[in-house]
Amino acid sequence: MGQTTPFSGAPRGSDAGHVADKASVRETVQNAADEARRAASATSEGIREGAEELSKTARDYAARGRDAVLEELNERKDLGADYISGVAEVLRRVAVEMDQQMPFAATYIRTAAGQVDDVADGVRSGDASQFVREAQRFAREQPTLVAGMAMLAGFAVVRLVRNANAAGPQTNLASSSGSRGRT
Repeated sequence: MGQTTPFSGAPRGSDAGHVADKASVRETVQNAADEARRAASATSEGIREGAEELSKTARDYAARGRDAVLEELNERKDLGADYISGVAEVLRRVAVEMDQQMPFAATYIRTAAGQVDDVADGVRSGDASQFVREAQRFAREQPTLVAGMAMLAGFAVVRLVRNANAAGPQTNLASSSGSRGRT
């Protein structure tokens, strides 16, 4: 009868079967590893396809949104141009008021009003996307002028509001005192 090895407890005569079992286990492990690689590859491919589809969908939505905004801008560009022209007119009125107090500022305000009118004309005649590109270019090239125009416009608005508030109560008092005297 076969002898047993001190470590395995298996008879010495069964070494051939033991080698066959190891080969079978190796083959099973190799098959499992191959199957895992195929599954990982399929999963990876599925994720890649999903990411591509998601990216394509996002680009489509972005393009639709951009197109919708540009279409809306094109439809409303005349209203925008009228509004911009109104800003230029406000600047001119402020310049007239500033002529006596600060003539140098009035000159700059008139210049700004002329440039605002040019923008209004550009909005009326141009494409909305072209206008956006031009505005971005102008802001990049002339950041101080843009900041100065914003400051002057803010100053002009504050001045007009103050003048409107100062004129408002006097007008109301005159009309109300005139109606009291008649009754």
